[in-house]
Amino acid sequence: PPGGARSPEGSSRFARDPHQQKGSSMAQLPVQRRAAAEPALTLEQHAAGEGNQECADCGAAGPDWASVNQGSLICIDCAGTHRSLGAHISKVKSTRLDTWKAEEVQMFVSQGGNAQVNRKLLEFGAPLPPARGASRADLDRYIRAKYQHCPQPGGACSSTALA
Repeated sequence: PPGGARSPEGSSRFARDPHQQKGSSMAQLPVQRRAAAEPALTLEQHAAGEGNQECADCGAAGPDWASVNQGSLICIDCAGTHRSLGAHISKVKSTRLDTWKAEEVQMFVSQGGNAQVNRKLLEFGAPLPPARGASRADLDRYIRAKYQHCPQPGGACSSTALA
């Protein structure tokens, strides 16, 4: 009620209709319709996903940077190498400092995350990563070889890149 206290159910973005039975499948329909109209994930939700808590290239914890068109979350050190590849291969943005357009978020999230991107790249001939603790020079060579062989904007070695 206006000006009154709100229940936890009432404060939810997708509150259940109080006139419908709790166990009714109809109670879920409004939630499903609204959820389908919204983006699948935010950057924060995507970053918290499985495999995304470490850099896609070197394994450093808590990556705060992203290759938007490749779909990889990366650390600040690897972001520097990505920038040197050029935006046509790897468009780098901060997940915290930069402003993202809705279509950039959608493209980035649609790549599936670090594990899926790395798997696709390996399938299309990317080299295996160097051992943990490799030198920066070895990591830089690996990153260049990994992404330059398949620079398809909008996707890590998508099938259209090979057509």
